[in-house]
Amino acid sequence: MSREKVDLLKRTVAKDADDDQLALFLHTCNRHGLDPFAKQVYAIFYNNDKSKRGEGPKDMAIVTGIDGYRKMAARDHRDFAGTSSAAFEWFDPPRFTPEPLKRRIPESATVRVYRKGGPVEGIPVTVYWEEYAPKDLSDYRADFWRRMPKNMLEKCAEAKALRKEFPGLGDVYIPEELAQRNETQTDGGREITDEKGFNVHGQPMTFEAKQEFQRTQAKQIAEKKTTELRQKVEDAKPAAAKPVTRRVELDKSDPADPIIRGDLAEILALLQDKCPSMEWRGDWWHIAPEDLDTVLTIIDLCNERIPQPAERFKVVTVQPPAATKQPPKKKRGAGEPAERTLVAGVLIRCDAAMVREGTTPTRQVKINASFYPCYRNTLFPFLDKATGKNVEVWTDKRHQIIGLKKVAAIEFDEDGVTPFAPLNREPGSLPFDR
Repeated sequence: MSREKVDLLKRTVAKDADDDQLALFLHTCNRHGLDPFAKQVYAIFYNNDKSKRGEGPKDMAIVTGIDGYRKMAARDHRDFAGTSSAAFEWFDPPRFTPEPLKRRIPESATVRVYRKGGPVEGIPVTVYWEEYAPKDLSDYRADFWRRMPKNMLEKCAEAKALRKEFPGLGDVYIPEELAQRNETQTDGGREITDEKGFNVHGQPMTFEAKQEFQRTQAKQIAEKKTTELRQKVEDAKPAAAKPVTRRVELDKSDPADPIIRGDLAEILALLQDKCPSMEWRGDWWHIAPEDLDTVLTIIDLCNERIPQPAERFKVVTVQPPAATKQPPKKKRGAGEPAERTLVAGVLIRCDAAMVREGTTPTRQVKINASFYPCYRNTLFPFLDKATGKNVEVWTDKRHQIIGLKKVAAIEFDEDGVTPFAPLNREPGSLPFDR
């Protein structure tokens, strides 16, 4: 190319290029066979940090139209077999360009590139609206995006697909791919900002905008640190102790058989010591009438020793539900069983429940997938050694173990407590013989 044509290019098509950029532009034109004077290819320049200070050249992007892209792919690659029409995915809920046109906007476009001898389905490439379309569709430079959103996104998808399949095209772009970058600068390369000095992407461009941006960031960081510090202080505070009310329910509807129940764990041993007549039947402790005043006196004395009123015992006189009140004992006839249910299965676990000193010991027994409490300490030695063995136990209405029928090879009498062995067993064959 003659010197006159080179000077003409520098004054028109690539007027912001320095000598190195102009040489690169000419080399690209020659390599791809594109005529810059016919506007088959041209250069676009963008400011960078150095060019803003006058310390270096602007960034250069070499641009051609989509028809030029197709021409280069068909001319330089004999196995090129064309591209497909774009397949679109749509925003949900739908999005539209500004009125009055109000065209529906696609979320993405997928184009396939076909090669002779390549996959029949082609090579798919997808681009997304958010990554290519201008942010401000009301701008005059976004006119084509506003009027033809599908066509513009399809061009971007086809150009990207051709570059991906034919890497030799990687140094040339189409103008539609630069739409978002063009939003930040004028055709002359100057930054476009709002009245506060921020570009359309919210980035600070002027000195004042950068200072404001730094102040805002510093404020946000300080607020975040303050919030985290307050949270740490709150987390370090000891949890407020929840007030505990020890509710004791008392029923005196039957003067001959007063009954009581409730949160008695801390004083149960003392009550049983002073009132040996106490007996647990059903859901209630049954007390001899002459011991009722003793029970109430013990509760009052305990309340006097507790400094926090919220933790004192509170005696509430109630009428127990008919279903929970233990009916009077009836004499059973010969062979008449008590109310109980037989549970059979494998004893998985037998744990000693955590109880305070002086209270009734407990066992939590897991048979198959269910738990059953046991308060009869005469049964503990058999249950403690039966882990992994087949058992049959008697339970009451509250699913508490009240007796045993069979543990491993040991059978029990009708009372559920007395063990006996089959007459035909061999001596020493039972696990509890030893």
